[in-house]
Amino acid sequence: MQKLNLFLLLAAISHTPVFSQELHISSGAIVKKVTIDKNALIIDKATGRKISYDEYRTLTKNDMNAYRLENLYNEFGEIDSFRLRPATTEERGDNRTYEKDLTLRPKIGEVMPLFVMKGLDGKTYRSSDLKGNIVVLSFWLQLKRPFWDVGITQKMQDILKPYLGAGDFISLGTLDESRENLEKFIVSQPLPFIPVPNSYGFNEKFAITAIPSFIVIDKSENVAAYIEGYAFDELKKALENLTK
Repeated sequence: MQKLNLFLLLAAISHTPVFSQELHISSGAIVKKVTIDKNALIIDKATGRKISYDEYRTLTKNDMNAYRLENLYNEFGEIDSFRLRPATTEERGDNRTYEKDLTLRPKIGEVMPLFVMKGLDGKTYRSSDLKGNIVVLSFWLQLKRPFWDVGITQKMQDILKPYLGAGDFISLGTLDESRENLEKFIVSQPLPFIPVPNSYGFNEKFAITAIPSFIVIDKSENVAAYIEGYAFDELKKALENLTK
């Protein structure tokens, strides 16, 4: 099974009325709406200068398609501010947003940016508290085709089995699924990670461009590997390297 590229298959941000953005996924599975109002923190990407709500309205008044707002996420995977930039020629052509800021993606060898994930198990996982553990973050969308099937559970389970249950290993998975849906799902199909409900914001926060993707974090909180797609052999190798 190949990775699903978010640029080509999943996300497009539609710049519809001036004061809102809607995130649409072409599969029809997800529709998200973010409202921009006078309380929104908007930063000019080129200068770093704060832009007022009225200034934003003025800039977009005559040509709504001239600019794009990039969502910026806090440690909880929630939008807390926006960066304004000019739209690319491609984006202006079809009124969608394609650029993703890959500088936001965690870099191998560097400390993992702070995150706080609330697992289905009721626990809160703060990255700064996980030092001393090997952590696997897996980034998903929904527990249905084409993103998931029963074979994936077994493949991941086989790779993680030597580590699951150990006191120094944590496997977390982000999903755009409600707590209720996940609780029903795991009754019949246990997952090889602690699911984090309603957590698609982390996919955006860390500039994830393929489903699935994996970030492996070593015991010193450094990013040891970034893996795109169903490359389970790469995930296995990364874990073996950390546990030699």
